[in-house]
Amino acid sequence: MINDEHRKKLEKVSSRSGYFSTENYKLLIISTDFHSQNAGFVFLGDEIFEKVQDKFIKTDFAKFKKAVDDALGYFKTTLDKYEEEVINIENVIYKNKFDSGFLSVYFKLKRNFSLLAILHEYFMVALNDFVDEFNGYKKEFKNDIQSLKRIDKIIDDTSSRLSIIFSYYNSIKDQKHSKNLYILTMISAFFLPLNLITGFFGMNTGDMFLSGANGTVMVFIAMIFFIAISMFWLFKFKK
Repeated sequence: MINDEHRKKLEKVSSRSGYFSTENYKLLIISTDFHSQNAGFVFLGDEIFEKVQDKFIKTDFAKFKKAVDDALGYFKTTLDKYEEEVINIENVIYKNKFDSGFLSVYFKLKRNFSLLAILHEYFMVALNDFVDEFNGYKKEFKNDIQSLKRIDKIIDDTSSRLSIIFSYYNSIKDQKHSKNLYILTMISAFFLPLNLITGFFGMNTGDMFLSGANGTVMVFIAMIFFIAISMFWLFKFKK
């Protein structure tokens, strides 16, 4: 009934939805999952045939319409589920309560959502192509086409929200990293003069500069004076 190329597309589990028009028949493949068998409907004139296992069985428009509505319902339900997961992730990230497993959860959701977006896009295009060629079905599928367009808009908005979440996560990580570097720098700045003084007075010499009885006190006072002036200019510069 259909050529080998279209049969392979229909039988391939990982195929996407598609509409194919030839001189002898029209074929609509409906796919909502990359891991399950696709639904296929062949149109010969006014007759409709559905692929059941390895055979094409004559069916009616009502059953065909139900298959389309079931696919549309799947996309709606799955999108609602992913939107709820996105909201949960937003609550976690914006309250700074994420842990080391956050990225695993995020990228798993991102991957599954991307697959849903791909399957929905192909299904919407396939159904649009089908309705464009079968003008008599435009009225029956008007609401379905409008629903698919609304879902497409929600998918775009949700995808943007996922991108914002990841950007916000990176900004938080960069901020924490910068804070840690700042603390490390302050610790180093505090101990470096002490190390210099220790090294200076730890040398085995008796006639060097400030190695007398009051040398340590003078260096300590000079260091405090230098730090005080530096902090004063630092805060004045920041203001």
